[in-house]
Amino acid sequence: MATVPSFQPGTALQQSDLLFLLTPPQGFVYQQTAQTFTTGVGAAVLWDTLGYDTDPTMWSSGTRLTLNTPGKWLIISSVVWVANATGPRQLDLRKNAGGSPTGGSRLVIDIRQATSSGAVSNTCAVMQSGFVAGDYIEAFASQTSGGNLNTLSTAGVGAVGLWARWIGV
Repeated sequence: MATVPSFQPGTALQQSDLLFLLTPPQGFVYQQTAQTFTTGVGAAVLWDTLGYDTDPTMWSSGTRLTLNTPGKWLIISSVVWVANATGPRQLDLRKNAGGSPTGGSRLVIDIRQATSSGAVSNTCAVMQSGFVAGDYIEAFASQTSGGNLNTLSTAGVGAVGLWARWIGV
């Protein structure tokens, strides 16, 4: 866990305080291998690659990004889906969900209808909230295309990803 500076009137800034503010805790995980979602079934998005992690250790494998430094965090997640013209796509960010798409507490949800042309579609959820050390974020996705539908992890680094950045106390 990073030590959050506590600035006090009349107290000189320390180099460690400035370094913290210049390089705040943050993490990013993403998919390099597509994940299949069964129609009508919500499931946790599986991350298989660490982009960066400066709030030790936010991610080692699986679905969770753990926030080790207390404070306000900006959370962003994106899921890009392969082309399909039927049904909505959903992305649900949850805090401390325990792997359950209905567990913990919902932070934000994004629901998008598939394009009538059947083009690639994406869901993107963005929010900021306060967290205590040890809280974790999981992204849950679902779709109702009438059949299995894959994520499009080959659309670029982070096309299917989860970012977290500490933004204040």
